[in-house]
Amino acid sequence: MHTTGHYRRLQAALKDPDPVLLGRLLVSLDQVSAVLSR
Repeated sequence: MHTTGHYRRLQAALKDPDPVLLGRLLVSLDQVSAVLSR
């Protein structure tokens, strides 16, 4: 897993909010929670 890459993307998204990036972030969070809840 490339956690640092996700963290940097999250930091960038928080500094400069982009609807597309936020949407992708929500989708990836949904995927992660889906995997964890298996």
